[in-house]
Parts: sequence; structure tokens; C-alpha cells
Amino acid sequence: RIGRMPSERAALLEAIEGWQWEIDLRRSDRPILTGVVHGLRATYVKGCGCEPCIAANRAYNFERVHGQETDLVDAGKARARLQILRGRGVTQAAIVRATRIRKETLRKIEHGEARRILPRTETAILALTYEIVRKFELPDQYVDAAPTWKLLDDMIARGWPKAWIAH
Repeated sequence: RIGRMPSERAALLEAIEGWQWEIDLRRSDRPILTGVVHGLRATYVKGCGCEPCIAANRAYNFERVHGQETDLVDAGKARARLQILRGRGVTQAAIVRATRIRKETLRKIEHGEARRILPRTETAILALTYEIVRKFELPDQYVDAAPTWKLLDDMIARGWPKAWIAH
């Protein structure tokens, strides 16, 4: 609401002790968590900004990029399985529901953008059969939208903001 907030309201916010309009979150601003084991990447992922946790995350990322051993596998087999299923008319949405793998991840595998994937992703995709995925297809049936439109019109008439309804 930059520039649109009433000045009285802005003054009330500015009267709050410690109020800042913008916060620049730098690495040094990350909180140091208490009651956790430090020096682990998992603790860094939880939000800890202490130096041992940052170092553990840095080491993990270095090993993933430069290490000889990696937990990723070639995506070729998974890509082939996806292409077979899609060739038989299976929708991407059904594959997402069957595997619980993100749509973007499946798209990258299918289009060759992801050359290496997690073993659990490969296992989930290779376990798919046409019969399994078809169970996750939604029927192409339409329902009468009149009751929903009536409810929406009623909410709007009562003053509900459309953005809130959409949310």
C-alpha cells in the first residue's frame, strides 16, 4: 500500500517502538536458534544463522556440487517412463497426484532440463503403471456452477472483498 495508506495510520505504525518500514535481511541478520544442535545443515535450514550452521550448509552445498559421490541419479529412465505414460494420454496432473512430485519437477524431467534427480523421485516415477495413474485421473464432468455464483454474489453484496474471497 505504498503511498496509499492514510497518514494517520502511518503515524500510528511509526509510533510503535522498534517499527521499521523495510527490513533488509542479510545473512548476519539470521537469528541464532537456541535449544538445537549447532553445526548441522538441518539446523541452518530451520533458520539458524550461527557460524557453525552456516559452515555446515556451505560444506553440504560444496559436496553436492563438487563431490565425487552424489545422491542424485540419471533422469533418463524416469524421463522414458514419463514419455510412455504421456504418450498413452495420461495427464501431468494425474502423475502429480500419483507420485506427489511437484509439477515443475516433472516438467523439467520430461523436457530434459533435469539430467539428474533424487533416487526417491526416480523410484516413484518408475513405480507408475498406466493402470495406477489412471486411478488418479479426474473425470471430465462438469457440475452446476449456479449455487457457487449465488454464494459469491451474496458475499460480495455483504461487502466481502473479492481478493479475500479469491484467497
